[in-house]
Amino acid sequence: MRTVYKHSFDPSEKIVEAFLSKMSKNKDTADLDDDGNPTPYAYKQSSGYTLPPEVRKKYKVKDTPISDMYLLEGKKPGRSIFYIHGGGYWDQPLPFHFLFLRKLVDRVGGRIYLPVYPKSPTYGIKDAHAYINEAYEAVKGEEVVLMGDSAGGGFALSFALSLRQRGEEVPPLILLSPWLDLSCEKKDDEKDTDPWLDRKGLARMGEIFAGDIGVHSPLASPYFGDISGIEKLTIFTGGNDILCQDSLLLEEKYPHVELHYFEGAFHDFTIFPVGVAASKSFRLVCEKINSI
Repeated sequence: MRTVYKHSFDPSEKIVEAFLSKMSKNKDTADLDDDGNPTPYAYKQSSGYTLPPEVRKKYKVKDTPISDMYLLEGKKPGRSIFYIHGGGYWDQPLPFHFLFLRKLVDRVGGRIYLPVYPKSPTYGIKDAHAYINEAYEAVKGEEVVLMGDSAGGGFALSFALSLRQRGEEVPPLILLSPWLDLSCEKKDDEKDTDPWLDRKGLARMGEIFAGDIGVHSPLASPYFGDISGIEKLTIFTGGNDILCQDSLLLEEKYPHVELHYFEGAFHDFTIFPVGVAASKSFRLVCEKINSI
């Protein structure tokens, strides 16, 4: 089931798009060099994560008994959200993630678990899935919503497929601008207009992360899996995102998927605190969580 939202021009969105475009072209924080090989920066930042003290304080982030899994708590009862963050499977969570998650838990209540999983190129897909399995074991007795953005959205769906394969209960899923196909194969003739993501570079990052499992395995790319048994699946995606076509095609193949399509919205628009599309999608996400 698809709902389409017409694009409403908002000058603040252009500011964010310009910031994202500039950030993606910064050579000092590039994950790949000109030859498509991991940079020293990529190895350094993927070797481990330390929560910045200012982020911990500002967004009231707590530790959990699971190493590198963090907790944000609301002031009222609610569901537990197991949130897998984006970053191309290479990058650590951004301050924008914590801003979004604090805003979300303050609105819907309950608690949000943020597992910071092992990243490529230092680690690979098997390491990441092993960690997410361990982290999820600690919370699966609660009323869980499985959620994620970008790479984390694709990861959430591939993890849900693995839960189903093991015969375990699959929680409701909410995916924000998910990366569903690590190959980044183009499936239409439209010109890419994404101000942030580069198809060639992203495909190379996906290839390295997937390793010998391969990018066409449903464990890496849930787009190629059978999601007919994943009953409660909601996706938010935007038209100005090179990853959106996979979400559209997935919904066409599986009409039970609840798809919210925002024309003209850039990748991961929901987690950024500006723009008409971000505000509307955030409200819809909150409503969805409260209705589950």
